[in-house]
Amino acid sequence: MIEVVSLVNFDSKKRVQYLEKSFASFHKFNPIGVRHIVFDSSKDITEQKVFYDKHNIELYHLPNCSYVDRLKHIYDVVKNDYFVFLPDDFVWILDYPIEKAIEAARDSNVMQIKLSCRGMQWFSEKNPEPMSWYDDNKLISGELLVKEGKCYVSKRWWYRNFHEQFSLAATITNGKFLNETIRAIQSGINSPGAVEKKAYIKLLFKPYYTGYYDMLIPAFHFCDSDVEGKAKEYTTKDMLIENNYEIYNSLFNKRS
Repeated sequence: MIEVVSLVNFDSKKRVQYLEKSFASFHKFNPIGVRHIVFDSSKDITEQKVFYDKHNIELYHLPNCSYVDRLKHIYDVVKNDYFVFLPDDFVWILDYPIEKAIEAARDSNVMQIKLSCRGMQWFSEKNPEPMSWYDDNKLISGELLVKEGKCYVSKRWWYRNFHEQFSLAATITNGKFLNETIRAIQSGINSPGAVEKKAYIKLLFKPYYTGYYDMLIPAFHFCDSDVEGKAKEYTTKDMLIENNYEIYNSLFNKRS
């Protein structure tokens, strides 16, 4: 059984509407054989619990629990060595072979398989001129990934590009690796970005691999400025709009 973990907070009730785009899209492509676990720190869960019950989502209600402290609960709850880490602001657009990607991660000792990619300006354009963020095994950052079967592995240690580092975006993650990375981080941190910065320091002298399975990308970040406010509107400039889902899939999500 595939395990999926999500950390959420819906004290801003407008954000509950994200669930019909994010988690619902994942379950549309993965209707069976999934254990979806949610650590919800909202004070009140009445509204979102209707959605959880509809999709048989396993709820751990931890009101006012910080982001990093919810991360620390994962290791005791997840049973498999790898799980899908799925934030509530990523839409799923592809029938992605999760189990095969997990097998490839094990074979190549990859700690995180990336399920999302760099944002590109054309993602948000109505009549785009698509361009790729990679060419075979070469990323637009210049890094050459090491191809091992269908796993494209980032083996850099120093001078890692931000996108190939440890991430709390959409990934397939090794549970032991995550636990060892975050367990000593002080309690009370509520921002994923702040946790990532602490993790980067801890991992500075610890080699680890990240990668992509067959260069397939099923998950794309989204933001609704009506929900999150105008201050977040800048994040929509490289966000894949719905009209471009099919374009991305047809050009870059074809399986080899």
